[in-house]
Amino acid sequence: MIDPSLATRLAGLAGFRNLLVHEDASIVPERVLQLLDARLGDFAEFADAIERWAARERERAGTSTAADEPSADE
Repeated sequence: MIDPSLATRLAGLAGFRNLLVHEDASIVPERVLQLLDARLGDFAEFADAIERWAARERERAGTSTAADEPSADE
């Protein structure tokens, strides 16, 4: 569903999440912001991959969502 390189990057973020949840006493807010600034694109890339997958699945199933339907304004 997602590119292997993105999967690797997201796995690294999961490790960071575990650090945040389990070792909050050692969290440095500046480091958190730095990491988010550097890796925010990974979240957007993941969201894009999920949207592409969902579109393929809807097409395969012959279904659509309200977002796929033209609005009354179009």
